[in-house]
Amino acid sequence: KQNGTDFWPGPLDTVTATEDTTEAKNWNKIWSLRKTEIDSFINWSANHSIYPGYVIPQAILTWPGNGDQSKGEGHYIAPYFDVNGDGIYDPTQGDYPIIRGDQALFYVCNDHVNAQLHGETGGIPLGVEIHVMAYVYHCIDADSALWNTVFVHYDIINRSVNQYDSTYIGVFTDNDIG
Repeated sequence: KQNGTDFWPGPLDTVTATEDTTEAKNWNKIWSLRKTEIDSFINWSANHSIYPGYVIPQAILTWPGNGDQSKGEGHYIAPYFDVNGDGIYDPTQGDYPIIRGDQALFYVCNDHVNAQLHGETGGIPLGVEIHVMAYVYHCIDADSALWNTVFVHYDIINRSVNQYDSTYIGVFTDNDIG
């Protein structure tokens, strides 16, 4: 993003492989969860009576388990455990997010808002939707390599009519502390 934008927030329409900027603004967020929050939710949903005053974390309530199909979004977006097997993410029915590690951040982005050319690279949009989960593990041993490691899992979904072959993915990271 030094000279422009190649990726925008949110999923793509499963038919047109595009997204409008209004909808992109609605997805401009990151869901942050800890495994302990999910475990507490699971315990609460199994037995409400032993957890008086429990409040479901906002990230669990708003977890984007399913896309809005009336807007052309894919049915499944963020991973979740579907307690009753109905295919609909509903935490009031006991459904809960599935994350990697002990703490995770989840977001969705794409490379094709309003069919714009990529502003940073000047490239043509591929029509891909990317579901990203960055995660860490809590380690007791501060000398462990895991203590200072951030893992990132990408699910890259081709929503275009194009078939891509022998594709390479490069990731540039410039993490600064301070």
